Amino acid sequence: MLDIRVLTFLLYIFLQGGHCYIGEVGEDGLLHFSNKILDVARTATPEAGQPLALVCTSAQPYTSCWFTNPLGSTFTVTEGSVMDENGNPVPGITSWEGTDGQHTCGILVESYDPSQHYETWKCSLEQKNQYYQYLLGYISVSEEALSNLRLRQEVYPLRYEVSLSPNSSSTFTSDGAAAIQYTGTTSIQLKADLSTQCIVLHADEMTVWNTDTASPVTHVGIDFQ
Repeated sequence: MLDIRVLTFLLYIFLQGGHCYIGEVGEDGLLHFSNKILDVARTATPEAGQPLALVCTSAQPYTSCWFTNPLGSTFTVTEGSVMDENGNPVPGITSWEGTDGQHTCGILVESYDPSQHYETWKCSLEQKNQYYQYLLGYISVSEEALSNLRLRQEVYPLRYEVSLSPNSSSTFTSDGAAAIQYTGTTSIQLKADLSTQCIVLHADEMTVWNTDTASPVTHVGIDFQ
């Protein structure tokens, strides 16, 4: 028998043009993807045999950090070390020089090997947050973002209620470069045909400040690509 549930999500959304960066090279030479909650970055052009930096920076402080590689192995990261699941140093991977143990956590793969390091890495930050416990950032080494993305078929929306309040000080320009600001809420009623622990939602240049659900949210993941 299918475990059929109806879930209601209330998302508080903040959107401001100019504060969402999708694939921009920063002063540190890394390629950045960010909103006002999380910034993830990697070496701009990964090359086999060359160092590969993977970094995530959270607006709120974290208490612990770990990375999961494309093969599923997990590495705990501190300011001076990268340890595997058994507490041993990870060969060929060191803590990124900018890791501070508070907001920024990163690793440096000394020699990028596409057979082991290609595709998506996950950065997990444990935080003391009233809305969630873990903030997850996904960093793709691929140059191309995935296409034809679709929500999972067993979870689909039944009803949307959207409220937006534009900032009257925002101005438009012909090239769209002005900071257009909105605040608002979105209430989404979803039906899950199968019991699930994960709900995937799409958003374009939005910062979700918090969520209110019937059941507590423990993990919030952001994939900019």
